[in-house]
Amino acid sequence: MRARSGRLTQKPRNPQAFLRAPRILRGTFRPALLVAAFLTLVVVALNGQSQPPPSQSQGGSGEQSFRFKSGVELVNVTATVTDSTGRFVSGLRQDDFVVYEDDQPQTVTHFSSDRVPVSLGVALDTSASMAGEKIESARSALDRFMYDLLSPQDEIFLYRFSNDPVLLQSWTTDRQLLSRALSRLSPHGGTALYDAVAEAIPLTQKGQNRKKALVLLTDGNDTSSTTRIRDVQQLIRESETMVYAIGIDCSGGITPTRRARDLAAAFGLPLTVEDSGGGDVVTAASMHLNCSLPPKLVLSGYLPSAMVVERFATGTPAAERGRARLPAGPGLGIEVDEAAVGEPVLRVE
Repeated sequence: MRARSGRLTQKPRNPQAFLRAPRILRGTFRPALLVAAFLTLVVVALNGQSQPPPSQSQGGSGEQSFRFKSGVELVNVTATVTDSTGRFVSGLRQDDFVVYEDDQPQTVTHFSSDRVPVSLGVALDTSASMAGEKIESARSALDRFMYDLLSPQDEIFLYRFSNDPVLLQSWTTDRQLLSRALSRLSPHGGTALYDAVAEAIPLTQKGQNRKKALVLLTDGNDTSSTTRIRDVQQLIRESETMVYAIGIDCSGGITPTRRARDLAAAFGLPLTVEDSGGGDVVTAASMHLNCSLPPKLVLSGYLPSAMVVERFATGTPAAERGRARLPAGPGLGIEVDEAAVGEPVLRVE
């Protein structure tokens, strides 16, 4: 299911506006890669400033002069609305959104819900740890993404990074060029993640489309960059580029999930930690990982409890009035039914 994108325009006093959507049925807001609800906040100020006549004007005319100043502030706020089951909510209208600035509601002057072309940068980790199944999975996912999910009008560039970032293909709509570039990748070396972001963001900003994003695919933390993390964070804040960090780990589990969470948090990127509904333990663990983030980085929480067919624990996280309730017990806070789980494979005394 695909959510429609929308654009709202309002007049803020400063760009620190935020979004509330009380009319959506307890939806959560999460950044989407391609299709999102765009809210644009614009203010145009035109000030005429009269200056007193100079004591001795040039040419002796003695006429008053006027100075006009104009300024434009543009703030893009991207949001995706989902329902209580995690599905995208489409068909949104202007009346479904309320925009606040400093707790004061602002007047929305423009809104559109059209799918717009995107300029998308991709930076793929090709360090030695990506060899084997990881790089093959990344190739397969990117190919499907380019051919099945993107529009023909969407343009893409492709970076790879190991010890250094390398631009493999600049802006293009030719999917064949990108596929050939992906097929030639050979993992080796370290992980210059921060350098790759610092080099890719300026190119992302040169995209032809108004909607711009950068996607990072990596399996670990930075090991080789000369760029500092604080400089990368500042660059992201100053740009209008949406940056998405996607962790790759074919083994799965709580530790790789924590690694991906820490990576996004290091960049200051809002995120949500989810699991695929595998069971009561992993659901509790993912919710704890989500709630241990700084509050400003938490986009939402997702509870797939309804998809768990066989229960083997009590006290699992639950949703109450659109909010997650964590277990109150020690550790993950749940009590495992040992009879349902079966005999342990290994005991450590």
